[in-house]
Parts: sequence; structure tokens; C-alpha cells
Amino acid sequence: MFGNRLTFNQELEQIRAESEERNAVRREMDEGELDDMPMEIAAATSPPPSLGSWTSTVKGKRAAKEVKRRAPIYTYWNLDEKAKKFRCGFGKCKQTYAETNSSSMLTAHTKSSHRTEWKKAEGRTTNSASSKSAAVPEAFQPVDPKLSRKEQQAIDDRLKRLITGGNLPFALVDYPEVREFAQALNPLYEVPSRFTLKAWLCADFEKYRQKVKAELANVPGRISLTLDPWISVAHEGYLGLMAHWVTSEFELQKLLLGFVSLPAEHTGEALKEKVMSILRDYGIAHKTFAWTMDGAANMKAFFNDMKPELQLERQSQNVTTEVSEFRRRCVCQVMNNVAEVGIEDDLKLVSWVREMVKFIRKPKAKKQYIALRESEKDRDKDRHPRLPLDVSTRWSSTLPMLRGAFEARHHLEKFRGYVRYHHVQEEPTERF
Repeated sequence: MFGNRLTFNQELEQIRAESEERNAVRREMDEGELDDMPMEIAAATSPPPSLGSWTSTVKGKRAAKEVKRRAPIYTYWNLDEKAKKFRCGFGKCKQTYAETNSSSMLTAHTKSSHRTEWKKAEGRTTNSASSKSAAVPEAFQPVDPKLSRKEQQAIDDRLKRLITGGNLPFALVDYPEVREFAQALNPLYEVPSRFTLKAWLCADFEKYRQKVKAELANVPGRISLTLDPWISVAHEGYLGLMAHWVTSEFELQKLLLGFVSLPAEHTGEALKEKVMSILRDYGIAHKTFAWTMDGAANMKAFFNDMKPELQLERQSQNVTTEVSEFRRRCVCQVMNNVAEVGIEDDLKLVSWVREMVKFIRKPKAKKQYIALRESEKDRDKDRHPRLPLDVSTRWSSTLPMLRGAFEARHHLEKFRGYVRYHHVQEEPTERF
């Protein structure tokens, strides 16, 4: 039954012989010597199916087909079909690789020699189907890049500091010029609207207010307060309240606790209600020590109304000490009042100087005064004294006005002729 079976060595020799015969036939076909060979002879010369011949046939079929290159790295390389080489598409790089090289070789060169350009191009391009001819990275279609959340937050914080530090209106961010300026600095930054900016600042105010509460709660000693109500030019009432304390490291600290509207009359009762609401909000009503305010009658009534309220707050916090009577008037205001009394004898002179300065600040008179001053530039070189106007609510403003008038007395004497046409009470210049 098994008499005709070949041994292993015989079978191996037969396979080798068939392989050599097949290779010889293929060489003859490549040389064009067997173009007219009948199909029967070609079939007879083919070897029987075996594992080695099947594998080589499959490889030959794959090599005959066009290889599809799907790796994204092929986008950055140009294929020279004539030379069968890939050429680098970054700048003026002359690196080439054979067509048979894998994408790993191209990727290694791109990362090692063109990492920056490659990363930049990767951020601007989208994945597309690979092609034989690669494009230069600068020619890729861009997408909309965005700032990272950290970068966006950093710019937003600086914008909020600009608005609060400069006391600027929220509508500033809606000005076209401001938006163009921001785009010129960083085209990727999105300028918020005034409503968004307002919401941010309100949220930040609440956050910082909680931090201030925690800091005031840890103050080891007492807290002194300074308050001052006033009426603006628009006849709107306001109240400012500041806190002063010493830290455990003996450092003097101060903080604005409240800058609130005061629509009602500035009576002692109205001031008490507003101040107590601020102190209770920060939880420091039982820690008060010294008070600094002006000497107006309403402030005296305010302090007398505050003492029983503060005493109740101390009892609720189990503080046994009595409310201090330490109330002091503002030293600057006292000195200003003393100065006003001291110049009562010269009020006529001060009034004349004030009227003169008011007249010179008018457009027509100012033009004449500047022309007179410029004509004497050679004699009075580089000396152009200012003429500030004093304000009753601005302490120490009378002294700069008198000093400026004294330094410009020569100009004012020559300017008296022009002043005669204005209803200004004249005063002998000898008083200067």
C-alpha cells in the first residue's frame, strides 16, 4: 500500500528540481523567448501546489497592485513617481527616501528635523485622504484655533483689573476701538460684553468679601473705624466706612468696608442704620474701638445713637467690656477750620484772587492771558505758574491758589487792563 511513497529526502529533492525548472521557465519568459508558448506547456511546467509557492504568488499579486498609503505623515511628503522616491515637503529640505520605505521612516525624519513646523501644521490641518503628491504645510486649510482655558482666564483677570483699577465704565469693552485693539494684540481672545463683565465683577466682589470676613474674624485685637458722609455734585448722598487694625505681626492695616448710597437725609438715625448693617454684615460690631469723624451735629447724634446698639452686640458675643467713648474729630478738618479763621482778615483779598482765577479760566480771557505770558517768555523764561482754583470741599486748596497768584503777580498786573471789562472787584496789587 505504501510501497510507492517517497521518503522525506526524495520529496525535498523533487521540490527543489521543480522550483529550478519553474525559475528557468520564468527567466525565459522575461527574455521574450517563450512568447508563443502554448498554455498546455506553461501549465505543465508549473509546479504542484505547495506552501512556499503559494506564499510567493500572493506576495507577487500584492506587489503588482498599487499600495494605498493611509498614514497622515504622507501628507507632508511629495512622491516623485519617476525617481520612485519621497521628497520632504517642509521648506527647502532635500531629504529623500525610497518609495519602498515605510511611514515610520518618514515620521522619524519629520519629528527629528521639522518638529516645530510639523506640530504647527498638525494644529492647522484636518485629516484627509492621503494622495501621492503631498502639499507644503503652509498651504493647508486652516481651522479656527482657540485659546486654552488657562490663557483665556489670565487675560480676563487682567481686563477686570483694568476696569476696577482705573474706575472705568463697563461699556468700555463694547467700544469698537477697544475690540480692534484687543484683536490686534491677540486675535484669538474673545472680548466679553459689558453684561458678562459686570457678572464677573459681582461674583469676584462676593468672593473677596468672604475673604475679608474671614480676615476680620481672625483679627486678634479691636478694630477702629473712620466714616464720612457727603453729597455729590449731582446731589446724591454717599457714605464711606473704613476699618483700621493691627495684625499679630504689628502691621497697620486698613480696608474700605462700605461705599454705599445714602438717599435719606444725613441724620444720626439714618447714619446709624446704615453703619450697623455694614458692621453686622462683616461680624465686627462687637470689636469696635475708636471712631474718627467730623464734628458736625449729625455725627454727634450718630455716635450717641450707636452706643446702645454696640453694647447690645457686645453682650450677644459675651464681651464684658463697655463701649469706648473714644471718638475723635478729623485732624485735617480741624486744621482747615483753623486756617479759615486765620484768613478772615484777608477774605477780601482771597475773594479777589478767586474771582480773578475764575475769569482767567474762561476761554476768551484764557487766550488773552496765554498770549501775554508768551510775550514775556524771554524775560521770564521757563516760568509759567499755574493758577489753580480753590474748592471749599477740598482742604488746603486755598494755599496753592494764593501761591500761584503770587508767582504770577507780574502777569496779573499787566492783565488788569483786560480785567476792567469784566465785573471783577479790583484790589490794589500792593497787597501781593
